[in-house]
Amino acid sequence: GNPVSEKKLTRQESLSTIRQRKQEFRGMFACKKGDDSKLVKRLITQLKTEHVTGPGCMTGLTAHIMFMCVRYADHCNDEGRIQELLTAIISGITSVTRKQSRDAVISTFWLTNCLTLLHDLTQFSGEELYHNRLTPGMREFALKNYDLSDYRPLLSDQCINIYHTIVKTAQDELQPMLIPGMLEHDSIPGMNTSFSGGRKHADKGYDTGMIVNRLQFYLQLLNSQSISINIVRQFIGQLLYFINATLLNNLILRKDLCHWSKGIQIRYNLSQVEQWVREQGLDLDDSGVLTALSEIRQASQLLQ
Repeated sequence: GNPVSEKKLTRQESLSTIRQRKQEFRGMFACKKGDDSKLVKRLITQLKTEHVTGPGCMTGLTAHIMFMCVRYADHCNDEGRIQELLTAIISGITSVTRKQSRDAVISTFWLTNCLTLLHDLTQFSGEELYHNRLTPGMREFALKNYDLSDYRPLLSDQCINIYHTIVKTAQDELQPMLIPGMLEHDSIPGMNTSFSGGRKHADKGYDTGMIVNRLQFYLQLLNSQSISINIVRQFIGQLLYFINATLLNNLILRKDLCHWSKGIQIRYNLSQVEQWVREQGLDLDDSGVLTALSEIRQASQLLQ
């Protein structure tokens, strides 16, 4: 019995020494001809809000997968395959962002993925300007056979369109809040802003805090998708300019608001928005974000 058991033990020990060979990952996904519709459904049209938010959602992952499919077609030296693939991807993104244009979460998700795909197509284009900036290891992921620079302007236009869609959605949400929340709302306790000839303001339940909350929502949304700080500042700046223009235009047309006490209230309401901008670090490095409120700020000071 002992010789047999010793023989078995020796065989097990020899098996335990087997090592798996180190695999080489090329960073490509095989997407065969005819699979475009499946790819578009899985990565684009069938995505829901719950799929793109929350913990574990890696920003830009969808774009990286798309680029890995493009790399495979480039690796196979299949020009027609690349054209079909990129056309299907761009058309799919255009379709879903138009159908769900009112969903700011979905729109922001596609903004970051379009920006990421544009970055991948640029950084790994193989062009000397970008190729020289890559590490030796990263150069292995560059395109080898085709120049896809003609697709970059299409993606850039896509990013711009999605960005403007998000801005429009945010403006439409803010629009009904601005007049009752910042011009009519008396946020300083004990200050009576009514005067002879003035009309009674209807209380619509809005205040400056609600406006700040919507700004905070969009800031968090953009940050959750790792949008560049420069784009975030531009976005918030555009919303502030929209607030500025809406308030100023209505103030000019409203005699009942042209009173010194109302000027103090408006200035106080504006200060809450300005404080929020500073607390979020959006007005650092002379970014000029708060200059978007300069006209309504000056008007409120003139009333005082």
